[in-house]
Amino acid sequence: MLPRPHAPSSPNRDDINTQKHPQPLIIVALNARPLAAIARIAHYQPYAIDAFGDHDLETHRHAYLPLHKSTAPTLNAWHNALDAIDPNRTTPIIYGSGLERCPHLLNAIHQRPLYGNPPHILSHTTNPQRFFATLDQLAIPYPPISFARPPPNTKRPWLCKHAASSGGTGITYLSHHTTHTQDTYYQHAMSDTHHIGLSFLANGTACVPLGFSRQRHTHHITHHPRYPLRLDIIDTQPPPTETLAHHVITYATQLTKTLTLRGINSIDVLYAKKYHAPFVLELNPRPGIALDLFATEHGSDLLRWHCQQCQNNPSPLPSLPAIHTLMPQGLKILYAPQTIPSTPHPHILQSHINRYATGHVILKDMPKTGTTIKKDAPFCTIHAQGKTIEDVHIMLASTEKNLYGALARGRVKGRGRHTQRKH
Repeated sequence: MLPRPHAPSSPNRDDINTQKHPQPLIIVALNARPLAAIARIAHYQPYAIDAFGDHDLETHRHAYLPLHKSTAPTLNAWHNALDAIDPNRTTPIIYGSGLERCPHLLNAIHQRPLYGNPPHILSHTTNPQRFFATLDQLAIPYPPISFARPPPNTKRPWLCKHAASSGGTGITYLSHHTTHTQDTYYQHAMSDTHHIGLSFLANGTACVPLGFSRQRHTHHITHHPRYPLRLDIIDTQPPPTETLAHHVITYATQLTKTLTLRGINSIDVLYAKKYHAPFVLELNPRPGIALDLFATEHGSDLLRWHCQQCQNNPSPLPSLPAIHTLMPQGLKILYAPQTIPSTPHPHILQSHINRYATGHVILKDMPKTGTTIKKDAPFCTIHAQGKTIEDVHIMLASTEKNLYGALARGRVKGRGRHTQRKH
């Protein structure tokens, strides 16, 4: 059970987390680890509800209650999970990715103190017809889309997308076997493009950039039959041109004013030299995976800024440069190539990697000892920092090779009771 907060649920913005005892926060996400980590840096006391309950959460001494994405909880189960942590219903909640899959839970969260965009904004951005209508209203370009099922086109294939395609796992190529659902829409696949993200801090009327990132998906490497476009790498490579950066910042500003966005958000775009402007793919009105990349730059300010801007009377936005170069670093998500019957202790894996790493490499999102990881399920995240982006990618690739090789050869072995991680 969580102790009662030492401050009101909506403290004065100048007093957020300055009290002697850390203010508790409940963090809800598909993977709560990134938010929980920056909450610790900012001297909050985080309690996590997520789908994995990894070793990282235990080392931070967080409470864990399973929120399996494959079986969305009922409203009663959701209330019970929150009440088990905070029966007084006074502790603020921050949500990350994953709640797009559970729209019936949004209002349940909003009945408690919320540091984030309200449910109607998340619902708006995850409703394709409403979101793309907003882009039309603002004259913001996006790739060709269709809400009706188009005929398969081998020359210019269509992507089948859903409102909650976390990490690209819900995106497939349209075929005769594709099932159309209520939230399905279709987007023309665009070749020779760069997938660029901007994380930004908003106060309802204006925003400032926290940092740009670049995403790579597995279709650049190999076509996986079930997950051809799942997220592979995200890094801090800056946009190729200042013009592109200013386009994306302008889009973020327009959407902030129209939707009254608050706190940390992110926008994803596709860019290619042959196009006049980048195309918007999606807007995430909540913190995302890129936070790991910006914590080095902004440290404890990240979550403090987020909480301040989600108050009824938000603070002035911090003064940040429109475009600034971040430390070269990247994240690579590892997926189990085969079923891993029993995972080793995370410290054993990290020690093994340290013997071969040529730079700063940390394994994150590690499962608990003895966990069974099914084939194609996420296994862990590699976080690498280097002198250049090229160095970072070399470290990510070599770490992946060493880790998979060691597991295949049985160089590292698991111990402890078995649990199972779902995809």
